[in-house]
Amino acid sequence: MNNTSEMLRMANQFLVISKNSQTYVPNFVNMAFACELYLKTILKHKTGSYQRGHDLEALYNQALQYINESDFLDLLAKKYDASFIGMVVTTSQADAKVKLQCTLCRHRNLFVDWRYIFEASPKSTPTSRSCVWGDDTISTKYTNCTLRLPDKYHAVDGMFGAFAQALNEYVNAFVAKST
Repeated sequence: MNNTSEMLRMANQFLVISKNSQTYVPNFVNMAFACELYLKTILKHKTGSYQRGHDLEALYNQALQYINESDFLDLLAKKYDASFIGMVVTTSQADAKVKLQCTLCRHRNLFVDWRYIFEASPKSTPTSRSCVWGDDTISTKYTNCTLRLPDKYHAVDGMFGAFAQALNEYVNAFVAKST
């Protein structure tokens, strides 16, 4: 794709499709792909290119140098809080950052893992390895992760959905402001 507006249009469509209440696995594949396209749109818009691949953690780390992280984390915290219907939840920017780091560490290859879920167990699962993010080390063990993990080891937590929604809003505004 050569055009960032076309990339953005496709990312928006994949995110809309991911909200189909009749499906499960395709939703995760489409949501992960939308996130990938949003991150690649930022990179393409700012640098003219992006790396091939589906590693969301690596793409996010690359895109960070082109976005206002504080603004993005505020938006992410609001989207995450809004996902708790009927509850008052207030997530700080610092908590949003740690939860996102843990989520991206655990689900860095979500698109590939869920697209080929029929071939093997997904790799986007809690393991005993630690993910390094800046100066922080985030353990992805069940007992040490800052996020309470769902009962199904392969399920995608609410922070990932909030990440997709925040990227949608942020990147649409980012591209609109820059053109």
